[in-house]
Amino acid sequence: YARGGANIAAPSDPTAVYLNPAALAGQSGFSFMAMADAISDDRTFERAPDRLGRPRFCCRETDYDPVANEQPVFPPSPGVYLAGNLARVGLPTLTLAAAVYGPPRNDTLFPPGGPQRYSQVEAHSLQTHTAIAAGYELPWRKTRVGLTLAMIDQFVDTGLALNSFYGESEERSWDANIDVKARDSLIPNAIVGASTEAIANVTVAASYQHSYDVKARGRASGEVGPGLGQRASFRPGKLGVELKMPAIARGAVRFDAPSRRWNAEGAFVYENWSRNDEVLFSPDQPGGIALILDFGSAPVSDIVLPTHYRDTWSLRFGGEWVAVPGSVTIRSGVFYERAAIAPEWLQVGNFDLDKAGVTAGGRYDLGSRGWIELCAGYQHWFPVEVTNSRVRIIDPLSVEEKWPTANGKYSNTRIQVMAAAGVRFGAGS
Repeated sequence: YARGGANIAAPSDPTAVYLNPAALAGQSGFSFMAMADAISDDRTFERAPDRLGRPRFCCRETDYDPVANEQPVFPPSPGVYLAGNLARVGLPTLTLAAAVYGPPRNDTLFPPGGPQRYSQVEAHSLQTHTAIAAGYELPWRKTRVGLTLAMIDQFVDTGLALNSFYGESEERSWDANIDVKARDSLIPNAIVGASTEAIANVTVAASYQHSYDVKARGRASGEVGPGLGQRASFRPGKLGVELKMPAIARGAVRFDAPSRRWNAEGAFVYENWSRNDEVLFSPDQPGGIALILDFGSAPVSDIVLPTHYRDTWSLRFGGEWVAVPGSVTIRSGVFYERAAIAPEWLQVGNFDLDKAGVTAGGRYDLGSRGWIELCAGYQHWFPVEVTNSRVRIIDPLSVEEKWPTANGKYSNTRIQVMAAAGVRFGAGS
């Protein structure tokens, strides 16, 4: 991250398991590394006011207060990586590795009564990747290939409000607030990578992470507002959650100075998010989540949250300079990433904007074996004002689409901090 994400051609530590497993073949000895990252995410939404003549209100206007993410920075997302070259058993061109890690978390927490509540109140979803990997160097110009095999645990933990439409439009006391917790375990995944130094001091590399589908199983619980509570109660139940995650293709070119005192890299990353068109919540029926009314139950049908993601890409440039040989390395970088969501499909639960970032950090070697690393980055998400939203509130009982709820202003800034420590034994020159 300190290099602006441009560390694909030749990552020099066990995080190559994720970035490009081919780079493992260029590492020596046995290394162990632990890391953590934390994000301060300040995303905000200012819903556009309702004016006279809108479908919802014929006789009055409604203005909304801005809402912002209130999620604390902690807890961080951890990772543990290890790698070992097999030179001691006569296979110096082969390195094996293993890792357990979670990508950076994107937790959100918004006011439970805010104007965004029908798309999201809070989300604490996360992933855990458990991986094994191998990198092998061929006998030609440092040509390397690598493979990572992983099992992914996907946790879905989200809360939002559903309006019963028994009372006045969007009246909070007639909401049903639901909390969904679901999990899909042992989802298979793979990453392949390759690199070569066909020209002296210039490394060309690529890696590809396969897409995967999530079919989580869990349970929904909740409660109803005081207005709805006079005539109904919420019945919890089991449900499924389905979504699709993208494939990620990475390519990079890196130049290493002959002195080995500095290097620079440019990278391009492409992610096919367009394969995820919606998130589907499917209550188990009969007997699943429902509003229990005086005259009988009203089962909740499938809830479809439209995402309509689009493919996205990013450009990354970064490098490092050995300020004090054997002791201090300084890193920095910049990046730009296109939003995975078109403006007309933005909502608080489906939030992404074009963004640019600047990063910096460094590594301090503790003698010949240990090291520590720190880095931080600032991201500016380019604000968007949506006036033609296609996101509409849905009646959860009839599944009828009503009026737009996501017009307004979206903005965000982020500060991300990472720290790591590692140790290496038996490394060669």
